[in-house]
Amino acid sequence: MNTATPAIPTEEEIIQRASAMVPKLRASAAACDGAGRIPEENIQMFQEAGFFRILQPKLFGGYEMNPQTFYRVLHEIASGCPSSGWGLMVLGIHNWEVALLDAQAAQDMWGEDDTVRASSSYAPFGKAAKVDGGYQVQGRWAFSSACDHASWVLLGAMVPTGEGTPPDYRVFLIPRPDYEVIENTWNVFGLSGTGSKAVQVKDAFVPAYRSHSLIQHFTDLGSDAGLKTFTNPLYRIPFGGAFHNGVASVIAGMGQGMVEVFCEQLQVRKDNWQHQQLNLNPAVQRRVQIADMKVRSAKALIRDFTQEVSGYVARGETIPMLKRARYVADAASAGELVSEASVLLLRGTGGKGVMNDNLIQLFFRNIQAGCNHVCMDLDKTGVNAGGTLLGLPNQLPVS
Repeated sequence: MNTATPAIPTEEEIIQRASAMVPKLRASAAACDGAGRIPEENIQMFQEAGFFRILQPKLFGGYEMNPQTFYRVLHEIASGCPSSGWGLMVLGIHNWEVALLDAQAAQDMWGEDDTVRASSSYAPFGKAAKVDGGYQVQGRWAFSSACDHASWVLLGAMVPTGEGTPPDYRVFLIPRPDYEVIENTWNVFGLSGTGSKAVQVKDAFVPAYRSHSLIQHFTDLGSDAGLKTFTNPLYRIPFGGAFHNGVASVIAGMGQGMVEVFCEQLQVRKDNWQHQQLNLNPAVQRRVQIADMKVRSAKALIRDFTQEVSGYVARGETIPMLKRARYVADAASAGELVSEASVLLLRGTGGKGVMNDNLIQLFFRNIQAGCNHVCMDLDKTGVNAGGTLLGLPNQLPVS
C-alpha cells in the first residue's frame, strides 16, 4: 500500500492541466487514429497530471474527487484527441470501480504500484463457474479499450446460480498473467485509436473478493450500499450512472472540439462563388449556434445528473427509480445531441470537411462511433424513461 498521499490539486487546477494539453493532442489526433492505439506519451502525460487518480481511493494514492471533475477533464481531453479521451475515460473510471470491491482487490492491484491500470470488457461473452473460494473463468471478450496500457482487466460473465433461477451477471478483476491481448482485432471507422482489442482467458481462478455482481449494483438504489474500507460517498454512486456519464462526457468533449475546429476553419475560409468570408454568412452563424447549443446542453445534462446523484448518496438517501430511469436516458440524450450537432457542422464545411486530413471528419467519425456504445442506446433507455414517467414499471437495469 502506498502511504505517501500525493498533493491533491483543486478542481480548477486539474481542469487547467487538461486544457493545456488540447493543442498538442489535437495536433497528433490523426496519428493516434492511424496507429490504432493511444500513444504511450499521452498515457504518461495523463498519469503525471493526476488524471487517473481523480476517482482513485486516497488509501492508494488517489484524490477521491467528485466525478464531475473527472467528466470535465474528459471534455477537455476528448476535445483534443477523441481516442485518447475515450481511453482516459475507460482506464480512469476503473479506479473508481475497484473501490467497489473488497479492499483486498485494491491491495492486490495497487499494493506495490498505485499507478497500475485496468481495462475492461463487460459484455458477458465468457464463461464463469463458482468454485471453492471464488470462480473459474474462461472465454474471449471483444472491445477492451486501451488494453495496451493496462496490466489488469475487468471482464463480464454470467454465473449459473442453480436450476430455475436466473444467472448472476458478474465482473471479474484479472491480472495480466492470466489473460492475453489478441492483436489485429480492432478494424473500425471510428475510435480506431482506442486500440480496443480482444482479450482471452484460457482458464483462470479469480478469488471471490475480486468479483462483484452488476445485477446487485444495478438494483441497489444508492442509500444502503455496503461501504467497507472506502467510505467516501463517491463509492455509493450507482455503477451504471458513473459509466453512462463517462461515455457521454467523452462524446460531449468530442463535440466541443468539433465546434472549436469548425470556428477556427470558417473564420478564415471564403465562399468559392461569391468570395465572401464564411463567418459573415448568417446561415453559417446560425448553424454553429445551434451546434454549440446542443453540445453545451449535453454537458449541462451530464452536470445536472451528476450533481443530483451525488446529493442523494451524500445524504444517504434512496435514489427514486423514476429518476434513475431518467438519468440513463439523459446520458444517452446527451450523446444524441452531440451527434446531431456533428451532422450540422460536417454539412456546414462542404467538400473540405470530408477530406482525410481535416479534423472535422475525424471528430465526426469518432462521435458517431461513440454513440454506438451500449450506454448511448436511446431507443431502449428513452422508451423506458418515458414509460416510467407514464406510470409503467421500470423495464431495464438502470444507473
